[in-house]
Amino acid sequence: MAIKLTKNELKNQKESLKMFQRYLPTLQLKKQAAANRNPHD
Repeated sequence: MAIKLTKNELKNQKESLKMFQRYLPTLQLKKQAAANRNPHD
């Protein structure tokens, strides 16, 4: 897949990356909780 490197696209990419990095720890915690079969969701 090709990525257009216009300023707008670059900005969108950075925003997506920021969002991803912000939510990644949450996803990992949820995965961990599921693995531990934690009753407190």
